[in-house]
Amino acid sequence: MRKHVRSKVVFIWFIVALIFLHFTMVLNETAAKNKQRDELFISEYIEGSSFNKAIEIYNGTGASVNLDKYQLALYSNGKPEPSQSERLSGILHDGEVLVISHSQASNAIQQVADITSNIVNFNGNDAIVLEKDGQVMDAVGTIGDDSDFTKDITLVRNANIMVPSQNFEITEWTTYGKDTFIYLGSHTIGGEEPTDPEPNPKLESYSIGEARQLSDGKEVVVEGIVTVNSEAISNGNQFSTYIQDETGGMNLFLFAQGEIPELEKGDYVKVTGKLASYKGLKKMVPTSIDILAKDKSMPEVQQITLKDLQNKEIAESYEGELIRVNGFIASIPDSPVGGGYNIPFMDKDYHSTLLRIMENSLTITRVKEKQWYDVTAIVSQYDDYQLIPTEQEDIQVAEEQPEPPSAAGEYKTTVNKITDGDTIRISDPVLGSDRVRFVNMDTPETYPAKNKDLNREEINGNQKLHGDAATDHIQTLIQPGDEVIIKVGDQPMDDYGRLLAEVITTDGKNVNLEMVRDGYAVSYFIAPIDEEAYPKYQQAVKEAKDKGLGIWNADNLLMELPFAFRANDDQKGFLRYVGNSDTKEYVIPDNWAEVPVEKRVFFSSPKEAESYGYTPVCVQDE
Repeated sequence: MRKHVRSKVVFIWFIVALIFLHFTMVLNETAAKNKQRDELFISEYIEGSSFNKAIEIYNGTGASVNLDKYQLALYSNGKPEPSQSERLSGILHDGEVLVISHSQASNAIQQVADITSNIVNFNGNDAIVLEKDGQVMDAVGTIGDDSDFTKDITLVRNANIMVPSQNFEITEWTTYGKDTFIYLGSHTIGGEEPTDPEPNPKLESYSIGEARQLSDGKEVVVEGIVTVNSEAISNGNQFSTYIQDETGGMNLFLFAQGEIPELEKGDYVKVTGKLASYKGLKKMVPTSIDILAKDKSMPEVQQITLKDLQNKEIAESYEGELIRVNGFIASIPDSPVGGGYNIPFMDKDYHSTLLRIMENSLTITRVKEKQWYDVTAIVSQYDDYQLIPTEQEDIQVAEEQPEPPSAAGEYKTTVNKITDGDTIRISDPVLGSDRVRFVNMDTPETYPAKNKDLNREEINGNQKLHGDAATDHIQTLIQPGDEVIIKVGDQPMDDYGRLLAEVITTDGKNVNLEMVRDGYAVSYFIAPIDEEAYPKYQQAVKEAKDKGLGIWNADNLLMELPFAFRANDDQKGFLRYVGNSDTKEYVIPDNWAEVPVEKRVFFSSPKEAESYGYTPVCVQDE
């Protein structure tokens, strides 16, 4: 009996030991996975035509990650040692990506790139590796292998891949054709394991409204009427147009047009392609377009208000469709950005959006400032909703011309992201924009220098060092999630569609002014200036300079002020005339240093300077 009990006890302990061993293995496996999950990984790789090259790094760790321990290394042509490396810096927040591109990549890539670097100069036989503290964390390609494994393709990490891998496995990636950029700038993890597609599957036909509800990546067939000539809104070699049926509208887009035909208003087309989204806009990437008929009647233009576009649910219901809306154009940028002009468009109650007028669609000089217009346009989106007029007749001077509205005012919103020392993104768009460029001040640049002259190596490093310091310092004043007041002046936006504003915290602290006062920014006033703000900033910059704070510290002095760095880095030289607010005289652009920093006002031309009462500096005859 005792022997039986002893055997039973031994058996029970054996079972307990097995359970404990299994539990320990599960814990170890879970810990290992969590440890991997705490790391960044490469989420996209682009090796396109010419210099169209980019790498995207994703943070899905659940927390912000300091990039100072990370670097990218390039192993060219099968070499066992890296030919180049790029040390990363800054903070990458959870759920966000860092995009590194070639400096001469197409505008479509540059628009979403965070930095440019020569490290992104790979071909299809080069391995690119993400390292942390010198250890390989993730890789595209195999070090020592010089076969053309990724030539002329885009690779996007599968959604079910949530951890990095030291060994490159092509099965972890979805492959797209050359110059596919539409997925760059964001990444999503989670989802089912990919399955092998059926050989030559029959694609289903959908209405445009139905297709808009389907997931990105699904291949579909739709039919609709072309609502804008493709050549009118396409930029460079790209292809873009919109189609509409009775259920909705959608953008058709390709970064390289290839064999896709030009389309004209009124063409009735059958489109086969893959659904995608970019900056919030639902798109279709066509693989073929058949023109079934021509000169069809345009869909009915729907009358809406700018207030409607402030409601995301309403605006989304009109995306891709023709609408008509009334509003006021206060100012028009001097130059286009990315092939088009970003023009603030506002109603009497200050509801606002952007008119995105492409250079090929109409003559911008025929559109005058400070007038009310009735505008026919397509509702589009680039992070925020915007309107795309498609021809000259789409912008008509309104019969009624009431008093103009003013965008000047204070708007409450929330900080979404710190871009650098003088730029942030906000959660709730103001006047149709979610990007804010701080006014009255300028911080050192953080982007990799374009001018690689060896004589500028120290200057370039010094500029980025101070730029990174400014980015770090502004985060002691505001953080993502903070409520702030965006104080907008009479000129609400710059040529890039960014809000020009002062940012005020809930306890009344002026972040712009604090950055100057603490020595991390220089005051920067371009006419027309805010007369009330001007003396405050100029006093702040003088005090910071006298105390040797930040960029004025003699032991680590900023070698070139930001505007001077940009002029020398772009190699365009100095373009603005500089006025002395004390003497009311101005100097030519190259003589800007003759005016003390706390007295500088910048003008676009002698005519503008003289319109503000400034006279040219008298040159004494020798």
